[in-house]
Amino acid sequence: TISISATSFLLLPFFSHLVSPEEYGYVYMVSAVSTFFNMVMQFSMHACISRFFFDCEDEESVKRLYSTIVLFISINSVIIFTLLWCFNEQLAVLINLPTVYFKLALIISFFGVFYNAILALLYVKQNAKKVSVTSICVGVFQIFIQLLLVVNLENKAMALVGTLFLNSILTFIIFLFYSKPFFTVNFDFSRARKYMYYSFSQFPSDVSGWLVKFTDRLFINKYIGAASTGIYGVGCTVGQIPTILFMSLNSALVPYIFSKYKDMNSGVEKSEIELVKTVTIVSSILMVLITILIILSNNIVQLLAPEYASAFFVIIVMLVISLVDCYRVIYMQPLSYNIKYTKVKSLIWVVSAIFNILLNIYLIPRYGIYGACFSSLTSYSLTLVLILYFSNKAMQIHYDWISLIKIFSISVVMLLLLFLEDNWGTLMLKIIVIAMYVFVSLKILNINFNKNISG
Repeated sequence: TISISATSFLLLPFFSHLVSPEEYGYVYMVSAVSTFFNMVMQFSMHACISRFFFDCEDEESVKRLYSTIVLFISINSVIIFTLLWCFNEQLAVLINLPTVYFKLALIISFFGVFYNAILALLYVKQNAKKVSVTSICVGVFQIFIQLLLVVNLENKAMALVGTLFLNSILTFIIFLFYSKPFFTVNFDFSRARKYMYYSFSQFPSDVSGWLVKFTDRLFINKYIGAASTGIYGVGCTVGQIPTILFMSLNSALVPYIFSKYKDMNSGVEKSEIELVKTVTIVSSILMVLITILIILSNNIVQLLAPEYASAFFVIIVMLVISLVDCYRVIYMQPLSYNIKYTKVKSLIWVVSAIFNILLNIYLIPRYGIYGACFSSLTSYSLTLVLILYFSNKAMQIHYDWISLIKIFSISVVMLLLLFLEDNWGTLMLKIIVIAMYVFVSLKILNINFNKNISG
């Protein structure tokens, strides 16, 4: 996952010299719209596979579960797709997107909706090899087709959107291939009500998460135009690098944290100490990494085409948002572990989404992408504050805030390097100071490479 994502990021400077901000704006709009339609079509039903798989007694019951969920997704997708297709021109005008791109977004979401179902099944069956091979194939295919179409087609936006379309077709073929052993006509309608209730409880949280992440692009495109959407989208893409890296780590971090919670409830000594140390190290490394990226952000922008120079501010703000978002994921785990507080977690997202939309409506028409940055930063910060408060209610953990505050203070001082002039001498100075910064941070954390890093 990291290698494929890294390749995509490395290609961004190259694409920025070929794809105009306006063309990128259409691509980011298609991505946002297709992600939303995909979410509505699947209605969080794929989450039922992850939850109810462990209630299955044998392979036949797994087939009934999977086939029932796929049937529901199929029916819902056809209905939603048909309704949206009938009003595609009106909806395209509403969000200020050319009709051809809106239609492609619909098709991309329809074919892509089924892939999440088979991925969910492969994950719960712990079939790591199939997941890895599939991810690699899809990632390599997307990068290859993307390069081929962008270099050869005159319409660069259509080249990138065409890549998303072909990728959705590939994932649909993979879905059919892997799903064949699990299809059955013996559907489990007796549990349909339970599946629908579970998916319905998950759906508001999913929608709220999408609203917080993507509504800014919709408003920018509507009120300012596709070019500003492209610049803002490129800034967001660079700024989300730490989040993508962390989410790969988080797959291993969450089970570890939950095991420590269980030990704490069982009265196992030193379990909280080990948990706190791990969380402190992860949180500190994220802070150091993001601080370094912020310091080097003006150098990163220089790799992009001159048209994207204004993305510099967006990158800085989005990097800060990445830190806030990663902390949200780390410190919300007590809410996920304590079943009584799972609804609180969803409610926090709903409140954040409403707040974000109101800020976007007011700020974006007046201040453009700068208003969108402020809106996102405020919404994510509000979410983190609420999560920290209620997580402490769900489970009291004595985190090492002193070490984090020390590293935070040094990080703020490090940001003064942003105000230096851009030249090779300054870059060398930055590298030397960054090395010292990393060394001091490790000393604060009391990390011994010989003993602790492997663990």
